[in-house]
Amino acid sequence: MLFDKKHRAIRKHCIFFAFYLLPIFHVTAQDINLNFRFFETKNTQLGSIIVNSVIQDSKGFFWLGTESGLFRFDGINFFPYNYDPLDSTGISDDYIHGLVDVKDAKILISTNGGWCLYNSEYDRFDPVEFENYEIIKDKANLARNFLPALIQ
Repeated sequence: MLFDKKHRAIRKHCIFFAFYLLPIFHVTAQDINLNFRFFETKNTQLGSIIVNSVIQDSKGFFWLGTESGLFRFDGINFFPYNYDPLDSTGISDDYIHGLVDVKDAKILISTNGGWCLYNSEYDRFDPVEFENYEIIKDKANLARNFLPALIQ
């Protein structure tokens, strides 16, 4: 009998401690320090405030695909890559739908003008051609619809 009374008393004290005293103690694992830098597009070379795709490549650069071109960000400056119809090694269009970082420091880019592959070793864009072009008649439509599915 005495043993049961002691257990009940201990249990009562434990329940009291758990429900009434524990919430008083405040426990923190770590302080969260998030640092953000904001870049205003009117003061940079970004021609559009609409960014369709952002990736970070294997070299640490951020790439932003916008409605008005492709931009590489090195942490300080934005470097634009814009369409030039006279440049055969340039990007295929300024409207960028999506970006995918692929192996060998290359980036697959989906544009309104089709697909291209950025080669960082030579700083050039190579067009991506599909073998059976009869199946893929509208390259812009393919770029809009297929790349988001490829990324996901």
